[in-house]
Amino acid sequence: MTIVDQRIASTTESRTKVLFSKHPNSRFLLQMNFNLPPDALSFREDSFRRMVEECCDKEVLELLQLQLVDTSLNLIEITDPLSILQFESDRTASMKESLGIPCTDDRGIYSFFVMPGVRLKLDKLIRSLRALI
Repeated sequence: MTIVDQRIASTTESRTKVLFSKHPNSRFLLQMNFNLPPDALSFREDSFRRMVEECCDKEVLELLQLQLVDTSLNLIEITDPLSILQFESDRTASMKESLGIPCTDDRGIYSFFVMPGVRLKLDKLIRSLRALI
């Protein structure tokens, strides 16, 4: 093995260790969370809305506003902020078109599929906020 090959192998091995480390400061965990400011748990109203829109998009912000969630602390207390989409309502109908796919099976039973990217971003934001506790 040449010196260049050894450096590449050493670098690859150390990157792998960092990426899969369970240490709280590892790169792997940082990639799994949004990089939020330390005071993000105190965000409310405008600062909270900006954070949600930047991390999750406008549609998720509208969904949270419908549920009167307007602070970071309120958001981390909700079990499933997407569960409201299981209900048929005039107020949720337009949101469903942008957040997922509503459908009815052969027996006429209604269900709703949330797009994975929507759920991923929202879960990631909640996880990032909880990591600040």
